[in-house]
Amino acid sequence: MLSSNIKEARENARLTQSQLALKMGLSVKTIVDYEKGKRDITVGNVMKIADICDISFYELTDTKPIISQKLGKAFKKIAQKTMQQPQPIPTEELSYINDYDVELSAGTGSYSADHPLAVGRRAFSTKWIKDKGLKAQNLSLVRVHGDSMEPLLKDKDIVMIDESKTNPSDKYPFACLWEHELYVKLLQLSEPGKISLVSVNKQYDSQQVVLSWQNFNIIGAVVWHAHSWL
Repeated sequence: MLSSNIKEARENARLTQSQLALKMGLSVKTIVDYEKGKRDITVGNVMKIADICDISFYELTDTKPIISQKLGKAFKKIAQKTMQQPQPIPTEELSYINDYDVELSAGTGSYSADHPLAVGRRAFSTKWIKDKGLKAQNLSLVRVHGDSMEPLLKDKDIVMIDESKTNPSDKYPFACLWEHELYVKLLQLSEPGKISLVSVNKQYDSQQVVLSWQNFNIIGAVVWHAHSWL
């Protein structure tokens, strides 16, 4: 049950009910009621508890969607064919992030997952990566195509995807693979078993996905972006 899962997650995170309530901005009584199953809980608060307790949303809710853990599952087998040339070696000062010639649609869909890739690598400060709590091996660079995420993300922006972050959250936009097409959207769990792909640009309607579908994968969270003026 969700109530017992919340209690177990809190205890595993070594948090008291008071500490969790403080982090959530809720009363202690609300947390107690959640753990006893005496109060309904919003999807947003479930997501917050999962984030605070460092547990998968799906483990917390006992759901099992098909979630990709690495962008490489969709791309790297193809990319290996183009990576025969010598690659730069990381140093103490610089880490190199794979740069994929792939676009994430901020509209109605972009390249398919089997699109041929031209892969390069871009240097980032190792200290900056560590200071942000990131790991270079989890990061990939891709591009945004379309205007549905404006003004948050603009057409031709370069975005950094953290492939270790696959739990739906309202903290970040997410890169997703749906119906063999690539998207960057905000994610909202509208009801059990369903997720909405939400655009920032209000001219675009949300798209709803059933999580049990085999053709939907969360690739990772957008944790950084660079805007192009061209």
